[in-house]
Amino acid sequence: MSIGQYPQFLRYWIGDTASAWWGNAFQVALYWTLATHVHGAQELGWLSFWSTAPVLGGGPIVARLFLRFGVRPVMVADFCVRAGVYGALAVWLTGHGVGHGWFIDAASAAWGLTFIANASGGPSLWPRLIPDKGLPLAMKLEQTGWNISAVGGSITGGLLAMAVPLSVLALIAGGIFLVAGLNLAALPLRPHGVPSSSESEHSVVRPWSLVRADVRLWGPLIVFWLSNLGSGDLTVVEPVMVHDWHAPAFFYGLLGALGALMGTVGAWFWPSRRSARPILTRLFLMETVAGLAIIGYWVGVSHPVVAFVGIIVSTGLAGGTSVMVMQLRFEALPEGIRPVVLAHIRTVLQAAGPIGALAAGQWLGHHKLGPAIGAAVLLSVVPSMGLLVTRTGRDGSSTARTIG
Repeated sequence: MSIGQYPQFLRYWIGDTASAWWGNAFQVALYWTLATHVHGAQELGWLSFWSTAPVLGGGPIVARLFLRFGVRPVMVADFCVRAGVYGALAVWLTGHGVGHGWFIDAASAAWGLTFIANASGGPSLWPRLIPDKGLPLAMKLEQTGWNISAVGGSITGGLLAMAVPLSVLALIAGGIFLVAGLNLAALPLRPHGVPSSSESEHSVVRPWSLVRADVRLWGPLIVFWLSNLGSGDLTVVEPVMVHDWHAPAFFYGLLGALGALMGTVGAWFWPSRRSARPILTRLFLMETVAGLAIIGYWVGVSHPVVAFVGIIVSTGLAGGTSVMVMQLRFEALPEGIRPVVLAHIRTVLQAAGPIGALAAGQWLGHHKLGPAIGAAVLLSVVPSMGLLVTRTGRDGSSTARTIG
């Protein structure tokens, strides 16, 4: 099956990936600039916190907006808001630089408030952009798009951080987000898809009741929330670690690009492998191994090659588990309520990262790297092992076997 057969979906995917690419490029350049400053780790921790913590409030708001205005208008508004924020940040950086961090934190909070619109709205548009038989391809392409944007964005940001002012990068990112929003607004949609919902129907949609009732939703949710907490920890650890190696910004970008590249390989390789194990059991096993691989970071504080091996194993497995989780969600959620429930689920998942980043930033302001990396390992491994030992995967085995 070729994605070229579905030009509407391809246009959407290119716009979404391009905007994420330049968003990542700007973030890498910004994080590197802050990491090389005094108190860089603490500033990084607070920046990571403010960039996604507001999603806790934004997610439920977006869910209601989906019901009131529809999925696409809210996503287009999100692109336009972020374009405006990047433009304002470009003006601020031109006049003040990074010395006054409060405006950068405020801009990051604005991104975080609306971020969940595209993160949860995109999958809800797929049935209107691609036939049902193409949905497995769409799931892999979403994960691939995230990883491509991380690979390209990391390298782009690492290179440009050495030569181009942050204000210019912010201006470019703002322009691309605006174009992506206009592209989405002009896309022709298939007539069938997510049914329209009225505001009064919101009272009968109880997302967390649905999540608690299905192990395919709550099992991976627990594991990925704690795993994202560990990933937020590493968001602060990585630029500090590379700086301690006395390496240039490009090396930090290369490190992120390698991880994203292996995530793409894992997204296409692991879900397609045949296995007699239920998909939930495979998820917990893969996430446990991915967490243990983070030990490579720990040793890699003084041996960079070992850190690279840890990244390859960890991100390769994590990319596959992400696609498997999307398969489980699509099976478990009826199409009519999918955007609302996904908005709540992804809100909770996104909230974990900034908490881990803030904790790591405060820790590294006064202590060494080792314990911060150890915390990421424990957070990634313990929940996976706990759920695997209790054999929750058996509860969903009959359905899971059909979609694995």
